[in-house]
Amino acid sequence: MVDVIYNSDLHFEHTLWTSELTFWEGELKSLESRLNELISHWTDKEVLAKLEHYKDVFTLQSDVVRDIKKSIKQHEINILDHTPNGRESMDIPRVKEHLELRSKMETQREAYGNLKKEFFQFSSEYL
Repeated sequence: MVDVIYNSDLHFEHTLWTSELTFWEGELKSLESRLNELISHWTDKEVLAKLEHYKDVFTLQSDVVRDIKKSIKQHEINILDHTPNGRESMDIPRVKEHLELRSKMETQREAYGNLKKEFFQFSSEYL
């Protein structure tokens, strides 16, 4: 028996991921705002260097979020291209693409969670 992965299931997962990524974008803006507060309160070069590090990492995270959203959008286009032809399930290469996106999301979720935890610990130390 062959498992079938339906386009609607892939779309649902894409919708969840996109919502999560959009939430992260908002959080990153809040974290950057908090970072700017800390920068305005410190003159110590060592602390400012650490703050600059977080600024760079937040920028990188924003880029990663944007790239994943772009990949999701492209995969959605691939799904739509299959749907008009009466195909309600994806072919193997497209499913592999989806599984790669899922892996990226899981990796990003962990990396982003660790970054927030690390930044909160850092910011509470330097408030």
